[in-house]
Amino acid sequence: MWRIAGHAVADPATPRALSERFVRDGAAAGSYHVGGPVLPAGGGTGLFFRDATRHDHVHLGFRA
Repeated sequence: MWRIAGHAVADPATPRALSERFVRDGAAAGSYHVGGPVLPAGGGTGLFFRDATRHDHVHLGFRA
């Protein structure tokens, strides 16, 4: 996902709270790992990750 609620993930003007809420909602929906350009506050559980590949989008991994 490279846009959240009409905001580009990589745009510095996109509120951090919007990105954090999106990744937390993804985890609550059952994603087994969530990657993106920001880690949510207190998100050091191993579920969330950040790397150079996901500097401009959010990755949600679900099992089929």
